[in-house]
Amino acid sequence: MGESYTVTWTAANNSTEMTGERTAKTVLGAVRAAIRYGQYELYGEGDIWISVDGRVVRRYEAGLLAGTRRGRWIRTDRGL
Repeated sequence: MGESYTVTWTAANNSTEMTGERTAKTVLGAVRAAIRYGQYELYGEGDIWISVDGRVVRRYEAGLLAGTRRGRWIRTDRGL
């Protein structure tokens, strides 16, 4: 039997923050869903955090504070 783990994601920017976390089956699925959310709900700016079993394993940023243009999500993982 394979190991069981929980993958979740959340996202925010300076004017919008998700309430709670969303679950995904895989880290790649979480990244895709989170970036899609970031593009449409956060207007391409903000931070995305991907967690496995409650520990953040990836972080993505986009927009002025990240030094990128809107919608250009880059993996930063700074401070993890």
